[in-house]
Amino acid sequence: MNDQLYHDAILALARDATHAGRLDAPDGAAVASNALCGDRARVEVAMRGAAARALAHEVRGCLLCRAAAAALTAALTDRD
Repeated sequence: MNDQLYHDAILALARDATHAGRLDAPDGAAVASNALCGDRARVEVAMRGAAARALAHEVRGCLLCRAAAAALTAALTDRD
């Protein structure tokens, strides 16, 4: 893979911050912290039966952490 394309894709994910923020009424939430670098991520989920109807994330961290949270929540929304 072209390094510049990879770099641009990560920048775009972090910049767009898909699903960033909080849900009005989440059914569950999890927080993870990395003591080595100080990154902290909170992910909330609202369920519909066995499916994740909506996800949201709040990240205090590096570009890679923000991009990963955006990719994860986008990929898992409306999934069993």
